[in-house]
Amino acid sequence: MNRFVLCSTGVFLLFATALMGETRRALRGTVQDPGGGSVPGAAVRLSHEDTRSAYRTKTGHDGSFSIEGLLPGPYVLEVTAGGFRYYRANVRVATEQQSVTVWLSLAPVSSTITVHGDEPADVRAEVEADYTANKSVTSAEGERSLDYNPVANYDLLRVMPGVMSPAYGGKDRFSVPSSFRGSASWGTVETVDEYPAISITAVSAEDGGYTAGFSSIIPGLALRKLSLATGGLGVTYGQASGGVVRSTLKHGSAGQPFTSVRLEGSGIGEGIAMAETGGGIGKFDYYVAGQSVTGEYGDAYATYARPIQDLRLYSGLVKAGYRMSPGGRLEGLFIGGDERHSFFQDSLLAAENRTVRRDYHTDKENYFAAVRYDYRPSDDIVFGAGMTHNRFHENRIEDTADGVPTEVSRRNRPQWATRGFTNLSLRRELRPGLVYSGSGGGDVTWDRFRDITTTPVGFSFREQGIYWRNTATVGGRLSLIGGVRASLIDNGFRDLTRSSYDIGAAYVLPTHTRLKISRSTGYKLNKPFYLWWGNGRYIDRAPRRGLEPSGTGTWEAGVEQNVHAGTRLCGVVRATWFDTRETRLPNFGDTRTGAAWYDDARARGVEWWTEWRLGRVRPFASFTRLWNARTGSTNPLSTNVDLRFTPLPNSAAGFGAQVDATPRLLLGFMGFRDSGAIQEQVVNDSIVVSRFRSFSKVNATASYALNARLSLLGRIENLLNRRDLGYSRTVLNPDGSSRHISGTQRDPGIIFGGGLQYRF
Repeated sequence: MNRFVLCSTGVFLLFATALMGETRRALRGTVQDPGGGSVPGAAVRLSHEDTRSAYRTKTGHDGSFSIEGLLPGPYVLEVTAGGFRYYRANVRVATEQQSVTVWLSLAPVSSTITVHGDEPADVRAEVEADYTANKSVTSAEGERSLDYNPVANYDLLRVMPGVMSPAYGGKDRFSVPSSFRGSASWGTVETVDEYPAISITAVSAEDGGYTAGFSSIIPGLALRKLSLATGGLGVTYGQASGGVVRSTLKHGSAGQPFTSVRLEGSGIGEGIAMAETGGGIGKFDYYVAGQSVTGEYGDAYATYARPIQDLRLYSGLVKAGYRMSPGGRLEGLFIGGDERHSFFQDSLLAAENRTVRRDYHTDKENYFAAVRYDYRPSDDIVFGAGMTHNRFHENRIEDTADGVPTEVSRRNRPQWATRGFTNLSLRRELRPGLVYSGSGGGDVTWDRFRDITTTPVGFSFREQGIYWRNTATVGGRLSLIGGVRASLIDNGFRDLTRSSYDIGAAYVLPTHTRLKISRSTGYKLNKPFYLWWGNGRYIDRAPRRGLEPSGTGTWEAGVEQNVHAGTRLCGVVRATWFDTRETRLPNFGDTRTGAAWYDDARARGVEWWTEWRLGRVRPFASFTRLWNARTGSTNPLSTNVDLRFTPLPNSAAGFGAQVDATPRLLLGFMGFRDSGAIQEQVVNDSIVVSRFRSFSKVNATASYALNARLSLLGRIENLLNRRDLGYSRTVLNPDGSSRHISGTQRDPGIIFGGGLQYRF
């Protein structure tokens, strides 16, 4: 009987176990700040990847939490705490007592945080955070870009440390800053999400307009975060100098669908319409955004070079992903935009001693397509592979000259850039207190661009690179960092090899003070000069060697202090010193030969950045002091080694704040100031000295929520009513003669705008 009872009981237990599933597990963990201190009161949410059910709890006074009664399998762990960045990671509950440690980083206090959909693989994000522990990375949420300039997202960079606005058109609302830490190599390097760097030939705003660069073709609603990285660039990004702009896009999730529409108008005849939607079905997720910008400016602008009269800009993006397996995800991304704007230019006919008006319009197309597959075989490793393709085409057409129709293309330049890539990230605790993280990969790039205006000329560039980055974190406080990249470059005429390295360390004191130092090198192909130097004719002459890549070497040291009010992190102060030496910078000297001249230069500076959360007020500020000079030149006419050919201010500052005036009313302002600049360069054997005035600009915004869905928007640009952006110039000719020029560049002054945003 007893044996029968025991057997029956055993069968019942087996049957019950089969019905109930596997034994329930528990997830325990601790939440810590960047200095290793505990974070009490943090909200913890754990949800199963395949269901909408979620477990919620808060951390105790020691930062610990515990969630019990879990089935084995994959989960999504989310942690939010005041003053810290939103944290999200994929975790797998496998053992009966699963343990995790959550490290929170300081949140940008100049904005609130809105999160949609799944985050990128947590391993990759953690490895990146480890490697940048000794570097300067400044970030702002995408909502602030909408406030400052709803079309040109990169306008927000002006308030970040290390960002200098070039004097030529670099302060008007149609241009974006393109020089970081005094870098003289032309061209901004950009990244979108986690795709490799984009570094096709820059165009800037030479013809006015929003340039149809990524600063404008990414709809402002779609931008989740904008960051500027200014350290260790050569190893991570390849061709880069000064800084790399990183755009992080929103993405959809099946569990969190959303849709919103934003409409704005301004007093200078500009209208903006934006819309977005994101969501998913099962393993499929999507995000779609678009925008339309129209401007009828008339004579609102009086720019010395090319006063813009009207504008049409249409752009959008589609981002879709499919989870092919528990650890694998396939994603496709397309961003595209078309811009057309009209302007005129007055030309002096010396023979007739009169001025002739020429009317133009410029068409610009920019498309970026990418696909990638990421696979995470375990919780501490992720592998990715994919391809990107970027096409940019600019065509400037002269419509009339002195009222007579011409319909002649004056600059027609298509460009292409294709890249295949692989990457690997891993992070593992080797023993208690010692964590190793590494990342690396390879890429193959093919760049092509042509000038087909009159006499067609084109150039093709190739690059193959491999890199590996290492970080060892000891005791949660000391980080030892090192990386290397090796590249084989075809500069259009011959093969070259280049290598870059990055070494450094960071240490967090018990006072939550981070000390950091690094030494890094980099390189950059001088592709813009191939066409801009005599429209490609000079570089295509014998000896046909192409231009040497520019080189950089940078020392950086800094300190970052987290400030707490009790257990709450309420602010950060960061100060950084850097010293960069640049070599082989193409000189603008024009000798009518195929031989190139090069400059060497040095840029030194100090940067300061602070951001706070003080109740309802979230202020931030930055300051940059820059010393830059030409230190040598192979051009015999470039004898002055105290001035650079890049006109940059000696100092620049950014500032702003967001104020939660009431639960419904959100106010904000942002602005910048630079000290003006001086430039000396050699053009066609003449020495040209230009002086640019100091400049300040402040924008203000207001948002009032009528209800949970509808908000009213108000915006004021150029609150200080600064209109004069002109310059004075002296030209010293080889024959000893000279002439003086005063350039006029005027903005409309104060611009009022308003609109609404509706969330479905």
